[in-house]
This record gives sequence, structure tokens and C-alpha cells, in this order.
Amino acid sequence: MAIEPIGGPGGAERSGKAPGRESQPAAVDSKRREAADRLELSESARQIKSLVDRVRELPEIRESRIEELKHALADGTYRVDPKRVAESLVEFEDGLVR
Repeated sequence: MAIEPIGGPGGAERSGKAPGRESQPAAVDSKRREAADRLELSESARQIKSLVDRVRELPEIRESRIEELKHALADGTYRVDPKRVAESLVEFEDGLVR
């Protein structure tokens, strides 16, 4: 098996440029990129961005409240209001549909 040196038959030139590619002025290349660069978000991406923005608006986690709930769960004193849970689930589902 023979290994051909760089710039040998079928290899790239030492300049680092691909064979047959000519150098273009930077201004022309830059203008092409500006004209070609474009971003369009799909509807799904817009919805995700909206949800991310809404999450960022949420208040910070209240460590003291979390500790209270942990103790209430451990003590057996935490009570769940099923009506409140159901209302929250319905409200959450309505938010997903919009």
C-alpha cells in the first residue's frame, strides 16, 4: 500500500485550498453570505420559544416552601384538595391547546 504525499496525485495542494477552487475577494464572498443567510422559525419552534419565555417569567423556587412541604409529607399532615388539583389540570390543558 502506497501513501501519496500531500500535493501528490489526487491530493490537495499544500496551500490548504481544495483543488480547482479559486480564491474570491472577501467582499464578494461576504455579500453572498449576507444574501443567503436567512432564518425562519417553524410554528413548533415559535411555540417552544413562547413556552421558554413564559418559564423564564416564573418566580424563583422558594426553598422554604419546599422544606415545609417535605416536612408535611413526612409527618403525614399534607392534605390534597382534589378539586383544586382537577382545576389546575384543566387550566394547564387549556394552556397547551392555545
